[in-house]
Amino acid sequence: MPVHLLNRAKDGGGEIGVITPIPAPVPRTPAAAAATAARARVLVVEDEPSLAKALANELGRLHDVILASSAAEALSQLEGASFDVVLCDLRMPGMSGEALYTRLEQINPDHARRFIFMTGVGFGAEVERFLAAAGRPVLEKPFSADAALDAIVKVVSRNPAK
Repeated sequence: MPVHLLNRAKDGGGEIGVITPIPAPVPRTPAAAAATAARARVLVVEDEPSLAKALANELGRLHDVILASSAAEALSQLEGASFDVVLCDLRMPGMSGEALYTRLEQINPDHARRFIFMTGVGFGAEVERFLAAAGRPVLEKPFSADAALDAIVKVVSRNPAK
């Protein structure tokens, strides 16, 4: 166990030392903090199989990850389970991430507060207005695993589990 000398004084010819353990360093980034935090349940809604698998592998080191390949599948997952975070692609075939979020705002606002959007496509003024109104974090593809982990830590810290 690493130790450091807290106090040293001379007393009657002898030295008295008090030795205490060195405290563990405090993580400096949210991603580092995620490594010491409790595992979060993360629903990843992504229609691109290779990206979904990569996200599951990276995030799965620290969190419990469930994949949904469409907004409809995500709705089914969200009906039967609770998640700490929903990491959702904005543009998908069929129901978009925007439409999924809007639907959840109506039927389960708690899940809507746990969204993080991902996008790899430039977006117009309408989507920009939606994202500003939603006030949810956005990860622009390509993004690093650390960026996703940082966003997850922030969402979890703002929405503690019930």
